[in-house]
Amino acid sequence: MNYKIIEIPGLYTSSGYLNMEAILAQPYPFIIIVALRGGGKTYGALSWMVDHKQRFLYFRRTRNAAEIAATAEFNLFKKLNADKNYGIKTSYNSKLGVGTFTREEDIAGYITSLSTFATLRSIDGSDIDWLLFDEFIPQPEETRRYDAFIAWSHADETINRNREADGLPPARRLLMANSDQIYGEIIAGYDIGDAYLWMQETGTEAVEFSPDMLLLRPGMKDLQERKRDTSLYRVTARSDFSRVALENEFRIEDRERIRKQPLNEYQAFCRIRGITFYKHKTLQKMYVSRRTKGRPKSYADTDSDFKRFLNDNPGIWPCYLNKRLIFEDLGAQQIFLRLFT
Repeated sequence: MNYKIIEIPGLYTSSGYLNMEAILAQPYPFIIIVALRGGGKTYGALSWMVDHKQRFLYFRRTRNAAEIAATAEFNLFKKLNADKNYGIKTSYNSKLGVGTFTREEDIAGYITSLSTFATLRSIDGSDIDWLLFDEFIPQPEETRRYDAFIAWSHADETINRNREADGLPPARRLLMANSDQIYGEIIAGYDIGDAYLWMQETGTEAVEFSPDMLLLRPGMKDLQERKRDTSLYRVTARSDFSRVALENEFRIEDRERIRKQPLNEYQAFCRIRGITFYKHKTLQKMYVSRRTKGRPKSYADTDSDFKRFLNDNPGIWPCYLNKRLIFEDLGAQQIFLRLFT
């Protein structure tokens, strides 16, 4: 894999936190950050928005999370108001599912949930400079009620509309999360899972995924070591929680099953939703790839065709359960798991 490694001068503050001033100065329309808990992502981003007078629309995945973040008790600006005397106040309309952050009667930004935008179209967001999606990677136990990537993309289209087509700069996108599972809809939708897996395995902190997108997985070693020697992380040192929250490691199912295979050893037999299924010509195993060789039977992206696919190919799931199914890459695995789980 050939990813363009990016060096960001001053990536960290003198205290070891993320320097959002340096990060948001990068020219990319999309900036995606996966970093340890408490690394200064949200704090630094909101501070930068206020200091640079950039009006933002802040998203959380669920309506409940957005509503809590807009309360006086858990206001996102609570610490920033104390540290920098911003005096930002919140209000939230629970009926509409939208809130505002105001500073001296001026609107600094808005807050809503992706679940609210999942069914919302045709509103005017022309005053918005940034779209901020916080905690875009879901917790494993979170119930999936909609396709987050489709909802997020609709929100992007709704706010940006034809800005770039008309020669104007877009509302830029900042997505932030902790590592947790690598199988979220946003990672699958942008097809950045393999890139983040490569960054994790090589220790790379920033790559240009495309001319439009910057991916960051900062190591934050100094802050990591300071947090490691705290009561919470001393008693959870061997847990999955610590591995995700502190080590910033993705949970990856069946990592050993992800490896490229020579297609000339396999015969393609069906294709659905961007992945092709192959049977080995001599061994009792299967291979899933986003590449297609030959003329496999294709199924449309509809509920009825998905039922036909399951009915025609009952051996795929048992093959997976018996560990006789291999994936070309993480992207193919993500699509497969979204189909069957």
